[in-house]
Amino acid sequence: MKKIELEIETYRYQLEEYLLSIDGITDVKKEERGYNFFITVTYDETKIFIERIEKEILLYVDSLNVPVIVSFNKFEDNEVIKEIVIEDGCCEFCMKGNA
Repeated sequence: MKKIELEIETYRYQLEEYLLSIDGITDVKKEERGYNFFITVTYDETKIFIERIEKEILLYVDSLNVPVIVSFNKFEDNEVIKEIVIEDGCCEFCMKGNA
């Protein structure tokens, strides 16, 4: 089992129940911190991909054309660079007002 944590700006009632109804997702936890919501999803990587989990969340909160995912954590076991620096955003969506 693998985990991913997504920080989203938009939340819709019963998102956890919807995600649990998808084959391959075994556990969903929601935590509200400030104005954002942290959704932690435990899933079976042989049945579902991270990209599908992301798309299902965006479909459910009805935000396919609006960026609502603020950050994510894939809980990787191997040594990877965990920080990305955006020096020049092409639009306000990338920078989220952090110019």
